[in-house]
Amino acid sequence: VIERNITPETSFVGRVEAIEKVELRARVEGFLEQRLFQEGSQVNKGDLLFVIEKEPYEIAVAQSKADLSGAQATLKNAQSDLKRKKELKKKKVVSGASLDTSETNEATALANVMQAKASLRKAELNLSYTNIYSPLTGYISRSTYSIGNLVNSGSAPLATITSTNPIYVTVPISDKI
Repeated sequence: VIERNITPETSFVGRVEAIEKVELRARVEGFLEQRLFQEGSQVNKGDLLFVIEKEPYEIAVAQSKADLSGAQATLKNAQSDLKRKKELKKKKVVSGASLDTSETNEATALANVMQAKASLRKAELNLSYTNIYSPLTGYISRSTYSIGNLVNSGSAPLATITSTNPIYVTVPISDKI
């Protein structure tokens, strides 16, 4: 480590750089409904900064919940049918082919429940992307978009956050010290 005092007569040639810099981007498509910060101000990690319209994503969540309920009802019916046919098979009242069909129906219904759960999780995840939070503490730039603009994952960054504590200072060192 080389220390050198910088006096008013000494010129400083170097760069000051932020350790962290984040471009905020939309992950879902929608119209910007809210911008909850003042441009150029400090924001804290976890602050809500932008809100994208939620209604289409809330509808998708409700639809996925309904699909899941329907799939669960179909599964319950398939399980009951299979249980009945197993009992009837023991009494030799039902054919093996009919039992096989019931087993297949139960497996299909179970797969449909798993698919509906995955669709619900995806819909909930997309809904969560309508709130854009600050991932770090720092100063936020000017907003690229105004309220009412349509944004999506291909849009330019909504704004940029630059941390200020700590920072890097890069100074070239001369061999004439």
